[in-house]
Amino acid sequence: MESPRTRKKEIYMRKLKAFDKYFSVLKNGFVVFKEEYIERVVDNINDFNVLKEMILRIQNELMR
Repeated sequence: MESPRTRKKEIYMRKLKAFDKYFSVLKNGFVVFKEEYIERVVDNINDFNVLKEMILRIQNELMR
């Protein structure tokens, strides 16, 4: 981020913010879903269409 060669800092900042919102990095380097993400999935597991839409929104947030 500090490199002058990084042109799209705001894009990287959005991606990092979304990553921090949904994932945790363990001491050994593994990346796992945060409890909040899992709760959202479980809360919507009975309605496939709602679950699919929620996951697509999170995917779009991470890909922007």
